[in-house]
Amino acid sequence: MYVEVASMFMLVTAAMCAADGAPRDKRYIFFNTHAPITLGIQIYVPTSVALPSLVPGPGPAFARTFQLRNMDGDVALSSVQGRVSHLSSIMEDDILPEDLIWQPSYKQSLRKLYIYFAHLEISTVRCQERFICEVSAHSDTFYPVSDIFMNVLRPVYGPVNMSDDSLIWRYMSAARHGFTSQNDTCVTVYPNCPHSPDSILYLPGLKLWQFLSTKVKFEFT
Repeated sequence: MYVEVASMFMLVTAAMCAADGAPRDKRYIFFNTHAPITLGIQIYVPTSVALPSLVPGPGPAFARTFQLRNMDGDVALSSVQGRVSHLSSIMEDDILPEDLIWQPSYKQSLRKLYIYFAHLEISTVRCQERFICEVSAHSDTFYPVSDIFMNVLRPVYGPVNMSDDSLIWRYMSAARHGFTSQNDTCVTVYPNCPHSPDSILYLPGLKLWQFLSTKVKFEFT
C-alpha cells in the first residue's frame, strides 16, 4: 500500500534538561513528505489441509493402549488410534519389540518406531524387519515412508550394541540388508513374514504424497 502525504509537517524533538540541570539546545528532525511512503501490512491466515493417510481403510477405528517398556525401567502408556487388521495376528513363537533390549541412548528413536509400527498394525519384530528392509531397498517407491523410517534409524546417538537381543540393532541390520539387497533379498532374509509393504501401505495415498513432494518441500523428523 502506497500513501503519498500531501501536507508538509515537521517533527520537533525538544531536548530535556541535562543531568546537571543545564538546558540543551533544541534539535530538529525534518522529513521530506513530498516523497512517497511505503506502508506494509502482514496478514496471517491459519490454514488446515487434510492429507491422505498412508494406511488403508476403511475399517473399524479403535483406540489401543500400548505398553512402551524397557526405556526408563517403567511402563509408559501410549494411546494410539489404529485400525482392525489381519496384520495384528501374533503367533505363539513371535518376538515382540517389548521382548528385546531397548538401548538407552536410542530409546527416543525406538519410541518413535514403536508408534509408527502401531499405526501400521505391524506388531511382530519379524514383520517390522521385513518392512524396514523393503522400504530401504525401494526408497523411491515408498517415499515418504522410507524417509520417515530412515531418519529415525540413523546411528547418531553413539555406538549400537551389535546383538540380536538389541532391538535397534535388528532394525538397523534390516535397513542395511535393504540398502545392499538385490531383487527379492528381503523376502529371503525374512521369510517368516508374509506381508510386504505393498499390502500394508495405502498406495494411492502414497502416490499423492509423492506428487505433493514435487510441489512442496517436506521435511520429516
